[in-house]
Amino acid sequence: MKSFILIFVFSIFITLTGCNKNNNQSKQSNTSMSSTQAEKEKNQKIELVQEITGVWANNQNLMSIVYQNGNFQFWHGNTQMIAKLGDIDLENETVNILFSIQKNAPELILTVKRVWNADKTSFTLEVTGEQSIAGEFKFIRKITNDDLNRFAQIAQHQANTKTEEMPIAPKNNNDQPVPVEPVPSTTVIYPASVTLSTTEAHKIARSYINQMFNYSAAETLRPYYAAYVDYYDKGTISQDRVIGDKENYINKWHTRQAYQDGALKISNGITDNQKVVTFTYRFVLTDHEKEIRGKSIRHITFEKMGNEIVIISEKGKPLGSSVRRLR
Repeated sequence: MKSFILIFVFSIFITLTGCNKNNNQSKQSNTSMSSTQAEKEKNQKIELVQEITGVWANNQNLMSIVYQNGNFQFWHGNTQMIAKLGDIDLENETVNILFSIQKNAPELILTVKRVWNADKTSFTLEVTGEQSIAGEFKFIRKITNDDLNRFAQIAQHQANTKTEEMPIAPKNNNDQPVPVEPVPSTTVIYPASVTLSTTEAHKIARSYINQMFNYSAAETLRPYYAAYVDYYDKGTISQDRVIGDKENYINKWHTRQAYQDGALKISNGITDNQKVVTFTYRFVLTDHEKEIRGKSIRHITFEKMGNEIVIISEKGKPLGSSVRRLR
């Protein structure tokens, strides 16, 4: 009888042990599946950001999204924003970019949505959240070494032209100055005091337009341009290439007449130190064979860098023209 009881108890123990083992294995399996799913979702989010990495443009803006080796950068034209990645929605294919104009300023949210064409062979980006940069952006190119070198040069130039005073070193208990760690030369600082007013933008725009209508040598326009300019459909190009294009324009048309048609329109740029000046003008161009009369619109973005105001973007298009043959 005792033997029977012992055998019965032992059987129950084995059964309970087996059930507990199965439960533990089930829990471990569920945890493993959950971990695998989370890792898969993380990789999908990274893949989405990598796929929208590149240089994008619409009629008035150039936008660069850079994601490499876990490092994220967001550029509007020649201005690097203080930015980081926010929420990523895989179902709706949206990426939030959290950015601020300057250090310690409130963050703004820019939502970038991937929008596929009908047969899903290409896509555009629909950007919402910040009026001056919102809209549909078309793909220009992937980020190249040329872009990375340009970003580094702009950052270095901005760092070298900052005139902010270094902080005064505090003193310790021994009345000895405590060393202040210097800011690396590649760090871009965005001082809150740099603001481009409407009055300043109007003044520099009038000066530029007068020169634009009357220049006979392209070099006279050089002081108005930044080192790199988002220039029509050419993307971001060097100041030398801009001046070269102006020189080609002079050589192509041996007589040029132009005058402003209507008032200047000045709107805010993406940052406090930028203004977008829009104006229309009429022109008459002649070469040895024809005369062209027409009207065009131009969008010029001015940026204040320290005490200097320069053009960082120039866009425009013809609004209509007529051609008369001279021979």
